[in-house]
Amino acid sequence: KAQGPAPGTGFLTVAADGSGDFCTVQGAVDFLPATSSPRAIVFIRNGVYPEIVNANNRNNVTFRGEDRAHAVITYANNENLNAGTATRSLFNVVGNDVALENLTLINTTPVGGSQAEALRMVGRRFIANHAELDSPQDTLLINSKGNSAYVYDSLLQGRGGLLWGSGTIVFQDCELRALAGGYICQMRTAATNYGAIFADCSLTRASAFSGQYLGRIDPNIYPDSAVAYLNCRMDDHIVAAGWRLDYYTNNVSPTNDLRFQEFQSTDLTG
Repeated sequence: KAQGPAPGTGFLTVAADGSGDFCTVQGAVDFLPATSSPRAIVFIRNGVYPEIVNANNRNNVTFRGEDRAHAVITYANNENLNAGTATRSLFNVVGNDVALENLTLINTTPVGGSQAEALRMVGRRFIANHAELDSPQDTLLINSKGNSAYVYDSLLQGRGGLLWGSGTIVFQDCELRALAGGYICQMRTAATNYGAIFADCSLTRASAFSGQYLGRIDPNIYPDSAVAYLNCRMDDHIVAAGWRLDYYTNNVSPTNDLRFQEFQSTDLTG
């Protein structure tokens, strides 16, 4: 095009075929001013977008796909390619009041190809609504104490671990689909904070396997880990013991402050 959108435009269209304001999601992100306000909407038309997205220092932004099944951002980013949690994810969000809607994020790193999050979130009041996050390992990272997120009507899919970090995150009416044995989450929660809360969610598996834990932690290092499952449906790949304690330093550690909770869990039929 001869020129881009007018400065301050609050609705940007991304289309892989060149019919929008930008051909890439990152192009739209780069157009937005740092600490952008008021809210901007990045509308992503159906298509496959092979790119790493770094929405760094962007606030009040909604990334809205045209259709979750057909608006797909994908790339094989990982620890071996870009070392460090800040650079190895497919989609990196650093900012407050950011939302993802009707979008699928797929980190296509092969199994065994090192840690490779689909989404890393640093900030407050992040929302994922009707989204899908896929990764071979550690699908979602809510990075730090004080970070907060709400995930609704979404699918998290992966193997090993689906969620980790030190922030507070609530899942409601979501599906957590395991591709292999491992654990759902590893929450490195501080004593003054909540960790992961799963309400009315389904814990499913993609094939016949067993050996999935609700959560894992080394209480020597993170004695205040907090995870709660409320009214969740669980397939029988979930280990009967539920929780796994890892002792990297010694086999004696206090567990009094661990907050591992279940309320009215059922099988998938209720």
